[in-house]
Amino acid sequence: MPLLRKIISDSKLDREMKNILIKELFSVSQEDRIKNPNISVTATKAKRFKNVERKILEGLAFQYAIGQAFFFGRKFFINKNVLIPCPETEILADLAIKFIRRSKLKTARILDIGTGSGIIPITVCEECQGINLTIIASDISKDALKVAKKNLRHYKVQSKIIKSDLFERIEGKFEVITANLPYGGNCDPDYKNLPHPEISVIGGQTGFEIIEKCLHELDDHLSRNGIALFEIGHDQRPAINKIAQELKQFNFKIYKDLNQYDRVLAVSWKELR
Repeated sequence: MPLLRKIISDSKLDREMKNILIKELFSVSQEDRIKNPNISVTATKAKRFKNVERKILEGLAFQYAIGQAFFFGRKFFINKNVLIPCPETEILADLAIKFIRRSKLKTARILDIGTGSGIIPITVCEECQGINLTIIASDISKDALKVAKKNLRHYKVQSKIIKSDLFERIEGKFEVITANLPYGGNCDPDYKNLPHPEISVIGGQTGFEIIEKCLHELDDHLSRNGIALFEIGHDQRPAINKIAQELKQFNFKIYKDLNQYDRVLAVSWKELR
C-alpha cells in the first residue's frame, strides 16, 4: 500500500492545503504522522487524493473538490449546484434558533427559501430538538434540491421539498421564514469572482431585487407571531431603509456579522428586541 509520506512529498499543493486534505480524506492528523512516519493508505484512497488534488490545482474550491463542507459544526454534502456554506450564514441560523427557543414554541412551521444544500433547516431542527417543527425547504433549482434532499435524509430531518420561485408555490403561514437569497449585483466583480454557482450569488442589477420581491410577498406568509430572516449584502442598508418606509406594517432590524458588516435582516409584525 502507498506510504502517506510519499503521497505528501509528491503533492504539488501547499503545506496547509495538504494538511487539510489529509485530515479530511484519511482522518490522519499532523501529530499522527509525526508519531508514525510509515503510515500507509489504501490504493483507492491514494487515487482519491490525486483526483481531489487535480481538481484543486485546476482551480476548483476545496469544498467542491472533496464534496463536503462544515456548517454549525456539522458536515454536509455539497456540489457545484449549491453555495459553499459560509460562516456569516451561521448568524442567520443562530437567530432562528434563538427566536424559537425564546418564543417557547411547542410547534412551529418553518420555511427555508433558496434552501440550497438544506443547511439552515437541518441546523434549526438539530438545535431545537423536542419542538414539533414542520419544515418546508424550497429552491428554484432542481439540482440544488437534490443536494438538500440528500442532506435532509442523512440527518433524518422530515421536510417537504418544493421547487418554487420564492413564494410562487408556497401555501400557508410560517412562524419562521429563513432565506439566504442571492444578493450580489450584476456589475460587482467581488461577487462575479466567487466560486459559487451564479444563480446562488447574483440577485439582479443591484443585488437587492430578489430580496425586495420576497419582502413584498411576506404579508401572506409570515405568521403574526413569526419572524423572517434574510442574509443581506453589507451595502444594502439604504435599500432596506427605503423598503421599510413602504412596508410600515413590519418592523425591521439589521444584525451585523463578526466583522461588523450588516449581514442579516430580521422582519416581524411585532417590535424586535
